Amino acid sequence: MMKCEPLEPRRIRHPRGAYGWTDLKIVTEGYLERLGPQSAFTYLFLCAVGNCQGMSFWSHVRMARILRLTPEVVQEAVKRLVDENLVASNGRVVQVLPIPDRVPAATANLGEISPRTSMGTPSVEPVQERAVDEADILKHEPEALAQLSRFLGRLPPKASAVRALAKALALKTSRTAGGQENKEASRRG
Repeated sequence: MMKCEPLEPRRIRHPRGAYGWTDLKIVTEGYLERLGPQSAFTYLFLCAVGNCQGMSFWSHVRMARILRLTPEVVQEAVKRLVDENLVASNGRVVQVLPIPDRVPAATANLGEISPRTSMGTPSVEPVQERAVDEADILKHEPEALAQLSRFLGRLPPKASAVRALAKALALKTSRTAGGQENKEASRRG
């Protein structure tokens, strides 16, 4: 284990009176990349202002003023966060939720849990698992390293996080390529 001394030993952060925190899985599982800047910014804000249960009572207007966005952009960002299953909202109150666990590899071929249905129970939809070979993962490692380095600043990213993000990027590229192949096949057929 690498030991790292603080750059400013007299200025080490200690949580005081607030509950805000952000799970690293927001980066390592590709959420930050999918969200876009306004939704990511809004998510970070909600993580910072939430109480011990992740509840935020800030209005969209007040959030917009502080974030220097329009209320409509904040409302759309919250909707996007709800769609990604990162927050719950009733229009007035927003609750930051734990980042959903990934579907274990052993059950990935059985299906993927989708957002709750109108009955309040999860529905399961079939998933076609694409294989990603080692060469594709290695090809995406520099991009993954760059993304994580931008996010972490001076802290070096863990090799496992770089590998996980590279695999996610390779899988995303593979899915995009597969979608293009299906479109071209349907045009020909």
